[in-house]
Amino acid sequence: MSPARRPAYSRTMTNERTMNLVLVAVGALAGAAVAKELGKAGEDRTWHGRILGLPYDFRPPTPARVRAEFWDPDNETLFTPHSFGIGYGVNLARLLRPALTERSEHPERPGAE
Repeated sequence: MSPARRPAYSRTMTNERTMNLVLVAVGALAGAAVAKELGKAGEDRTWHGRILGLPYDFRPPTPARVRAEFWDPDNETLFTPHSFGIGYGVNLARLLRPALTERSEHPERPGAE
């Protein structure tokens, strides 16, 4: 039976299984990152680093790190490490740069007075 013709309950079960798999994977990564930190001597624990190529940061987030995750116009990258947790956030300043650049080059729109 093609995916488009599957009964609704079957698609829901597939979505639930996928979500459960993602949650297990994220939990395993978090556990591995914590185990990595706990395996270090107390004075060597930084609570931030990389696990399987993904950044993690379990330090309490600061306003500066949260701002740098979501709004850092000086950063060329679109995806920035999370200020807390595992993975990446989106640098909205990089995403909106073309629109912001156009606006600064053309501050007055025709007909807007």
